Amino acid sequence: MKIKILDIPPQGLEFTSLVPPSFLGVGFDLEGAFLGPLRFTALVHKTADQVTGEAQLAGELATRCSRCLTEVTLPWNVSFSVDISYQRHDESVDLTPDVRDEMILGLPVKILCVDACRGLCAGCGVNLNIKSCKCQCKE
Repeated sequence: MKIKILDIPPQGLEFTSLVPPSFLGVGFDLEGAFLGPLRFTALVHKTADQVTGEAQLAGELATRCSRCLTEVTLPWNVSFSVDISYQRHDESVDLTPDVRDEMILGLPVKILCVDACRGLCAGCGVNLNIKSCKCQCKE
């Protein structure tokens, strides 16, 4: 995700692109976690030695509930600021490392199918959202 510095006009440069999660090279497989490519939008401005702006990544995340392991699909987006310094001889700036970091930081730690998810029985493994447990353990 390189931007040519000379292509940024005084009023700023707004752009949108579709990015496959694998392009960001996060070190683990995100192709299955996202349904399709991520939509990257940004509005950047330049100064004498910096490219600054606001950006957003959005997509659809497919994963499992942290409690009951039911498949869950939910919209996902993260907004962040871009602030990249450059030298006078540089022709472009690369947003990829910043976008990668924000993508990882924006992933939810715990996903629930519903806020009141009851999870699985620790004794028999039944999904307590669907039916009652018949084993002798406490729910």
